[in-house]
Amino acid sequence: MEAAAVAAVEALLLMVTVKTYLFFFLILPFTFFGSYCYFIPPSNWQIIDPKLLSEYVEMGFHDTEGTTELFTPSVNLAKEPTKNSLARCVKDAKKEHTKDRRVTWRDLGPFSTKAGPAHLTEIITTNRFGKIRMWQLIFVKNQTAYYLTGAASEKTFPQMRNTFVKTFQSLSYTEDLLQEITDPTTREKLKDAYVSVLDEKVGSKPWKKFEKLFTKQSDHLGPYWQYLFLKNYRNNLKTPQ
Repeated sequence: MEAAAVAAVEALLLMVTVKTYLFFFLILPFTFFGSYCYFIPPSNWQIIDPKLLSEYVEMGFHDTEGTTELFTPSVNLAKEPTKNSLARCVKDAKKEHTKDRRVTWRDLGPFSTKAGPAHLTEIITTNRFGKIRMWQLIFVKNQTAYYLTGAASEKTFPQMRNTFVKTFQSLSYTEDLLQEITDPTTREKLKDAYVSVLDEKVGSKPWKKFEKLFTKQSDHLGPYWQYLFLKNYRNNLKTPQ
């Protein structure tokens, strides 16, 4: 257990990234799990190539414009099944991380998110880019442990502190993605618009019209929510809420 906690860290230390746009996500397979955890990444951060993430890591983003350093600030979300409490997951994560003597681990205490109570920890390690400081937020819900990890160089981390706090506070959990759009009229309008373009080609005029509406109506939820909606909602269209 707690393999996801370590995988999240390794993914940030061994990143390969790609520039993308919203509908890059449509090339990924459609699946539906019934529960979703997502966060809002900092503005203008780019997605990390999903093909290069471990099986535990759900999604990652990094800063391609705000720094000239080789190791760019980044954040990812990993998850794994667990029967343990939040406190036990924190304890086990410490055990896994500190197996490497180069790693310094620190408990930063409880942390509030939109999803509910979580726990914040700090990991400091060294790689070929120098000393790297990471914050790892641990959240447990419905027998699943989620690890939201932000990383930056030791030099850059103080500038990123508030950015990571805001990103971690945005961690959200839902069992109905569409209900995250709180206005009923907007929600129905978006659902109907999506249904109307399911048989259209990506890039066609109908799709471009939908893309404009979709981006406008859901921009406040961030690109990760948008990815989850497009990736999963098609399989749930027969029983919309």
